[in-house]
Amino acid sequence: MFCPKCGNQIADGAKFCPKCGNAIAAAPVAATPVQPAPQTASAASPVASAPAHSAFDITRIVPAIPAVLAMVFACMPWIIVDQSVVSASNFVGGFAGFLTGTDSSAHSFAESYNAWQFGDAGRMLEYYGASSGAGTLFSLLMIAWVVSMILLAVGIILHLASGKRSLLMTGFVAMTLTGVASGYIVTATDFSSEVTNILLTVLMCLVGFVVASIVRPKRA
Repeated sequence: MFCPKCGNQIADGAKFCPKCGNAIAAAPVAATPVQPAPQTASAASPVASAPAHSAFDITRIVPAIPAVLAMVFACMPWIIVDQSVVSASNFVGGFAGFLTGTDSSAHSFAESYNAWQFGDAGRMLEYYGASSGAGTLFSLLMIAWVVSMILLAVGIILHLASGKRSLLMTGFVAMTLTGVASGYIVTATDFSSEVTNILLTVLMCLVGFVVASIVRPKRA
């Protein structure tokens, strides 16, 4: 290197020129570019998000199956009237209709009754004196059936949508009590030969209640 003042050649790193005594400024050190630290795999890659909740949750579907079956059986005829009762009422109804000029069907038992026709069955029992107050009693059973059906329907929807099972289980209990009471009263009046659909409804409700108690659905 050379002295910037007199041009004399001096040794590298000298602080003064030996000839003129000029102070030599230190040469600036070239800045070393800072290399960015390599990103680690954990920093570079985004954190894996938790898997989204699956829309298909078998724990919600399983208890709903017996509930749907219970509603299907509950919509089938709950009372199958004994054929001998139907025949006798048709004979009496036809004779009464002839005398009064009214429709004979108003005095005759139907071959079967759904739960929403319980009021008609009760009125027929009262008409023939088979059971006092049967019309009111069967009408109350019909109301209980309607309430139970609503509880089951809403309970199924809530259970499938959010996993809440309290209303569904309440529907199972309500329909079971309605079915047991209906079966007992129907068989006690001795005008029905078959209550199979009542028994199937109660059976599905009991199965559904047990399944809903054991299988715990995942909440949304």
